Amino acid sequence: MSLSIKTNTMKASKAPTGKGGSGILTAAAATAQHEVAVVAYYHNPTLDVDEASEECLRRGGCSLRDVCYSCCIVLMQNVVVESSERALLSHLAAMVTRADPDIILGHNIFGFGLDILAQRMQHHKLPAWHKFSRLKSKKRDGRGNAGGGSLWLGRSLTAGRLVCDTYLSAREYMRMTTYDLGSLSMKLLKTARAPVSLDSLVKFYEDPRALSALAEHTLTDAVLQLRVGWALQVLSLTRQLTNLAGNLWSHSLQNKRAERNEILLVHEFHRKKFIVPDKERPGDRKSHQVDVFDENGDTKAATAGPRRKKAAYAGGLVLEPKAGLYDKLVLLLDFNSLYPSIIREYNICFTTVERLDAHDSALEENAGAIPELPKRAPGEGDAILPQVITRLVESRKDVKKLLKTCSNPKTGNQLDIRQKALKLTANSMYGCLGFSNSRFYAKPIAALITRTGRETLQATVDIVENQLRLDVVYGDTDSIFVHTGTEAFDQAMRIGAQIMAEINKRYKKLELDVDGVFKRLLLLKKKKYAGVKVIDWAQGIAEKEYKGLDLVRRDWCPLSKKMGDEVLRCLLGLRAESPTPASSDNGLADVDRSAQEAEHVVEWLHDYVKSISLKMDNDEIPLEDYVITKALTKMPADYPDAKSQAHVMVAKSMMESGHVIRPGNEIPYVITRLVESATKADADGDSDTKPATLGNDSQSVAARARSPDEVRKLGSSVIQIDTQWYKSHQIHPPLVRLCAPVSGTDAAHLAECLGLDPSKFASIGMSNNNAGDGDDIEAVMASLSQNIDIDTKYSDARKFLAGSARQYKCHKCKTVCHIADAIKQKECVKCSAEISSALIRNLLTLILRKVTREAGLGWVRCDDEGCGRVTRQLPLGTSRCPFGGCRGKLQQLPAHTNRAVHEVLSYLRELTAKHRPECESIPAQYLSMNAYDVINITALFSMFARGG
Repeated sequence: MSLSIKTNTMKASKAPTGKGGSGILTAAAATAQHEVAVVAYYHNPTLDVDEASEECLRRGGCSLRDVCYSCCIVLMQNVVVESSERALLSHLAAMVTRADPDIILGHNIFGFGLDILAQRMQHHKLPAWHKFSRLKSKKRDGRGNAGGGSLWLGRSLTAGRLVCDTYLSAREYMRMTTYDLGSLSMKLLKTARAPVSLDSLVKFYEDPRALSALAEHTLTDAVLQLRVGWALQVLSLTRQLTNLAGNLWSHSLQNKRAERNEILLVHEFHRKKFIVPDKERPGDRKSHQVDVFDENGDTKAATAGPRRKKAAYAGGLVLEPKAGLYDKLVLLLDFNSLYPSIIREYNICFTTVERLDAHDSALEENAGAIPELPKRAPGEGDAILPQVITRLVESRKDVKKLLKTCSNPKTGNQLDIRQKALKLTANSMYGCLGFSNSRFYAKPIAALITRTGRETLQATVDIVENQLRLDVVYGDTDSIFVHTGTEAFDQAMRIGAQIMAEINKRYKKLELDVDGVFKRLLLLKKKKYAGVKVIDWAQGIAEKEYKGLDLVRRDWCPLSKKMGDEVLRCLLGLRAESPTPASSDNGLADVDRSAQEAEHVVEWLHDYVKSISLKMDNDEIPLEDYVITKALTKMPADYPDAKSQAHVMVAKSMMESGHVIRPGNEIPYVITRLVESATKADADGDSDTKPATLGNDSQSVAARARSPDEVRKLGSSVIQIDTQWYKSHQIHPPLVRLCAPVSGTDAAHLAECLGLDPSKFASIGMSNNNAGDGDDIEAVMASLSQNIDIDTKYSDARKFLAGSARQYKCHKCKTVCHIADAIKQKECVKCSAEISSALIRNLLTLILRKVTREAGLGWVRCDDEGCGRVTRQLPLGTSRCPFGGCRGKLQQLPAHTNRAVHEVLSYLRELTAKHRPECESIPAQYLSMNAYDVINITALFSMFARGG
């Protein structure tokens, strides 16, 4: 059964557009309570989940609530109009009782749909609330009163029935920016879904024909939910996973991977007559470390809930890439299922690895110790954990063999689903070892496996480079990239076969294989690359592959991603002959090498960036291309720094408008500015269209963030996109990173093409480089030794002192001049008033106090251009930016480094020594307390003295 629900209120003064799936449109009344307005459903009593299709939809219906208290005649046979919400809910409960479905399917039904149904039935005190389940009970648990979109509430309301939430399943098995029903429908079904706003929902009740359209729209949503579920193959896949593990199907539908692996191992140990350990509660374990693992056993950031803590042990080995653009063939070789294969290769199991007992007094002292690999006795068979993985791997091989020879589409589809289930189960077995809430949590064994993986990858790199004399340009966890230096595909494959033979002969279960061949590869940083991957060399078919780049992350707007994609198409040799965006086709067989001449690339790049900048200035870019999406990790009210986070501010605004917001929801927003005419009118008191919450352009970025629906509602006459912010924060940073290997352009050139101040970005880049290099004493000494004038030697210090708070103001004519010029001059250049040394001494004292105080406050800035946050929050033991999702590093502000402070002191001292000796003691005193240019030889060599 598929349920589609729309909620509305009697008083529709606020008009947000519903976001999220389930056909749910929300609005808040004066009481901030959501009420059910429309319910649609489809039901098939004999549905086969393996043969599900749209033709299987046999019975459907829709119930409408007459919110206008007038007789609404709906021109559809399967639509029922109820007089009240209570009657509508009673009709729905009776329908569920008659149909008695085994499975209820909906979109975001756990996060919102069932929650709303439970709350409204509780509000109306309906005695038949239990009819949604197969558990007859007249008493209802009070925990459901609070709502909140919990899984518990949905499970309690539908006890005895399976609930398939396509929203949860899509988040588990797909990677998208947003997971609302419209996005999934377009991605999986190539079908557009027209959203219904609250304003139009109210208008539907003004005309019976319009009301028929509303009913049809809700029925269509129910069909879309079913089709999305079939496209995801959720029911078939989770059933196969359940059959393999022996857990509950309902829990597989809720993506309980850790429990699935746990039950599988419990069954296996029980067969072998082992007593498994009791499952500990989170608070029972002394060292409680929550790690989130993906299906491959690698750690990843959680999409919802508290921020993941630092991993309790080292993960995979990631080599430093040899950054650059490679135009010869590059081989990608990887170990098939590295961690499961290591378990099989070395017979790693709870029963074979020697570990300290949990009650051993030495356990705490050796908490970080990694055990040794187990030694296999002659003739000894595999332990339980390797046996389980071997059975899964071999079963998948058998299924894949059958799949190759299968001609029946139905059987082939079932075999494909089974091999996917086997793969997911085998690859996730390692994850339960490092997940602290698992019954089989074994941190030493997990650390042993990852250490062995690092050693295996490093040994592979050493063999390829030292014995085979090949160039390994990058490596990550289980794979290596080898630059072949040839353009001949056959020769490259022979090199791959040579590497495979040399590596695989050393292992029994570990197997290195060629996973791909890149015709062109752009290596930028660790876990960041783009390439043209060969699909069929003979047919000239290739495809682009991006990993870790900004354009695959959801916190960059679509315009930034499109521009990044076009630039990469040019750099990788994909045809891009004009500065207008190319079509988003997937046929990448045409490789235009002539366009890859350096001067052509740079010329095209600059022209393309200029053309997009012009379109932004002329308001030719659609609003959708500016939308940034970021997920909430907790409720908006729980953020301590909500005012500095744009998506949190927008989420709060959406909640005030009646939207239901939960942790894990993706919040779309754009950065705006007020139109000058609206600002002026508001200042004159003539504007009554500008809401008080809009603020002005001087506010923070987070305060100027708005939801796309709010921008559409206000209109371009009141509020517009802040294109300058997008150019400097969304467009420029990714382009600079992508174009780093391109000679002939830099950050300043790209900024100029975007209409930004190039000197600003050039100075920022230079300052970041200085900050990143630390306090370079040699550079300072070299600068001091140059035979140039003082102002040129200390140009950075002079620029720093140019701030208004550090300038001299004439006491007579109020003329302002630079402090350095005031030191040099004896009188004001305008009124000839004397500039006394007493004034200079006082001004120097104030300036130097301010400089040293600011430097001591510890302000740091993130070096990621897309973040750029300035903060005093310094994480212990790391220089990583503490703000979620950012991968930048914290660096001192350029003006606050030890070198910068020392340069200011030296500059002022040399100036006063030359022009005002009577004032030299002020900067000299501060300079004597600055130890930047002092080297303590005794402390430096004391370690050698102790060693002797």
